[in-house]
Amino acid sequence: MSMSASRHAWVSLRRSSLPRQRWFIIVLALLGGCALAMNTIVAGHVRDQIDAADAGKRLNYVVVDSTGRGSSGPINAAARRQMMGMDHVAKVYEWSQAGLLCDDDNGLPQIVWATAQIPDVPPATVAFDGPTRPVRPGEIIVPDAVNGHDLNALLGTTINVSYQRKTKASEAEAVPTKLKVVGLYDSSRPNNDGPDTVYVHVDDAKNWEAANAGMSPQAFDKQGVSRAYVEADSRAHVADVHRQLSQAGFSATSQADVVGYADQMTSDVQRMQTILIVVICVAALVLGVSVGSTISRQRGSQIAVFKAFGRSGEWILGCLEMEAFLIGVVMALGIVVVGLVLCGVAMALTAAGVGPVAMSPVPLADVLEQGAWFPLLLLAAVPLGCLPRTIASVKSHKPYELLREQ
Repeated sequence: MSMSASRHAWVSLRRSSLPRQRWFIIVLALLGGCALAMNTIVAGHVRDQIDAADAGKRLNYVVVDSTGRGSSGPINAAARRQMMGMDHVAKVYEWSQAGLLCDDDNGLPQIVWATAQIPDVPPATVAFDGPTRPVRPGEIIVPDAVNGHDLNALLGTTINVSYQRKTKASEAEAVPTKLKVVGLYDSSRPNNDGPDTVYVHVDDAKNWEAANAGMSPQAFDKQGVSRAYVEADSRAHVADVHRQLSQAGFSATSQADVVGYADQMTSDVQRMQTILIVVICVAALVLGVSVGSTISRQRGSQIAVFKAFGRSGEWILGCLEMEAFLIGVVMALGIVVVGLVLCGVAMALTAAGVGPVAMSPVPLADVLEQGAWFPLLLLAAVPLGCLPRTIASVKSHKPYELLREQ
C-alpha cells in the first residue's frame, strides 16, 4: 500500500472513471471548445475593429457635422471658439473637401476629391517620401492603386491638377495647379471620406472649396466649414465632449461610438457564448455528481480495504477528489484543443473569403488569454460536484474487518 494518492487517482481514472464517462467528457469538451472559439473570435473581431479605428488618435475625436439633423449651421469661428471653451477639448480641426480635375494621364481618376488631412488621423499609409508626417500646402497623398492600376510610380513626382473657380452663377473656370505626391495610402482599406479620395493640407482644401463656391478664402472662412474634428484631451473624456457638443446643438458622432460595441452578429455570438458557458458549467457539476455516484456504488470495497490497511479518511477522500480533478483536467485540455482547431478553421475560412466576418490570425497566447478562465472553472466544477457523494461514501464504508484480522 505504498501507492501515493495522486498515482492511485491516475490509475483509477485510467481504468474506471475515464472509460465510463468518456462520452460525457467528449461532448462537454466539444461544447467547451465551441465556447472558447466563440470568445476568441468575438475578441479578435472587436480587436480588429478597434485597431482599424485607432489609427493615431482617431478614438479621441468627435466629429461635428453641420449638415446633420438638428445642427445649428456651418462651423465658423464663433462655433469653433464655443467648442474650444468646453471642458476636456484639446483642439478643433476644420475639415474640407473639394473636387479636383486630374490633367495628367497618370492612372488617377479624372475627378478626385481633395480631402483635408486631420492631424493624428492619417489614412493607412503604405509609402511616404521620407519620414511619415502630415501633408503640407502643395502636397498630396494618393491611393496606391485605382481600378487595378498600380500608382506607386507617382511617389515623389509632381502632378498637374485643376480646381474649379466659379465666375458667374452658372459658369466656372479651371485653375491649374501643381501638387507633389508625398505619400500613398492603402486603397483596399475603406474610409469615411468617400471614393476617389486624395489627401491634402486643410488650407488647400478650403481654398479650393471656396473657389468652387465663388467666394474668397476670407469670406469662406467667415461662413465656416461643414465639418470639424474635435479632439478630446484623452479617450476617457470623449463621452463628456460628445455630450457637451450635443447639448450645445451640434450634430456629433465619434469613432469610439462605432467600436464601443460589437455589431449585431458579434453581440448574438456573445450571448450564445454566455449561455453555452453557463450550460457547460452546470453540466460539469452534473458530471461531478455522476462521478461521485459511480464512486459511491463501485468503490465501496476499495474504500473498506484502504481503511483496513490504516489509510485515513482524508487520504481516501483526496484520492477520489484527485480522480475527479483529473477528469476536469482532461476536459479542460480537450476544450483548449477543440477551441484552437475551431479558431484555425474560422481564420482559414475568412481568409479564403468564406463567411461574413473578416478575422486576422489569433495567436495561441491570445486564445488562452481570452478563454483560459473558462477551462479553469471546470477544474473546480467537477471535483465540487463530486464532493458530497465522495464524502458520504468515505464516511459510510467501514474497514474490511477480515483483513484486519489477518
